[in-house]
Amino acid sequence: MKKNYIKWIIGFIIIVIIYIVSGLLYIEIEKRNNIKEISEKRERQVKITKGLYNTKLFGIKLQQETDILLFSLQNVASTYGNIDKVYDEKGLIKNTENLFFYDYSVKLNSFINDEGIENTRQSCVDMYKKLERENPEELCIKPIIKNENFSDYYIKYHPYGYRIWSITGKLNKNHSDKDKCIEDLKPYANILMNNIKKQNTSERIVVEDKFYPSERNPKIIFSYKSEFDNDTTSTLIIEGICKNNSSYISLSAPLLRPNSDELKRIRKQIIEKKQINKKENFDKSVKEKEKSINTQGLQ
Repeated sequence: MKKNYIKWIIGFIIIVIIYIVSGLLYIEIEKRNNIKEISEKRERQVKITKGLYNTKLFGIKLQQETDILLFSLQNVASTYGNIDKVYDEKGLIKNTENLFFYDYSVKLNSFINDEGIENTRQSCVDMYKKLERENPEELCIKPIIKNENFSDYYIKYHPYGYRIWSITGKLNKNHSDKDKCIEDLKPYANILMNNIKKQNTSERIVVEDKFYPSERNPKIIFSYKSEFDNDTTSTLIIEGICKNNSSYISLSAPLLRPNSDELKRIRKQIIEKKQINKKENFDKSVKEKEKSINTQGLQ
């Protein structure tokens, strides 16, 4: 009787242990499945976002490095001797405009060397033809593809890393009427929108077309709908800008724009750099004057 009781106790303990171990294994498996699911969701999100950021306007791609682009546009090598052709004394990109309006924009026109670009491209095409490669013209991509309907080209960049987050083109036409301006810009916006849709077919991309004169800021917004909470995040924006009788079409990735903390640090660094340069120039000027003054009685 006693032996049976002991066997029953041992059997019960074994069952409890098996139950606990099974429960722990189940929890661990569920945990791993959840981690795997979260990882897969994140990978899909990164892939979709990366696909949207690969969008180009005028042959320029978002997230492209501004400094490398400017070297290419001028058809010069990215070497120490050419630094002054791309960077200014503050470490920013040369000809950066609207410094304290948070956009760090650069007009590209003065950097574009059409003749040099064409010569280099033709040499590239000839080389691939000799190698009997298919589509040599497509292999030799220009740093910029200008459109005859646009006169000026601009980019906005992040001062840390010089990554491009916005690309803008100015239409040749002048407009005094906003409705007419948006009407002329909308075909370009539609073409760009359709190309982005064609290259990015995920069902989690939400497109909102607000490119109409009735809107204060006419735009087409590409957002990503998260698999975690179904919230949407604006990833790409095609915008029409009518300003001072001029018309602009713009492609931007707002999440790549510098945030307020980064801008404060950048402004502080620039101000400090200016103060150092001012002091150095002052000291240099004083040194020059020292050479010309009468030192009698001062030594």
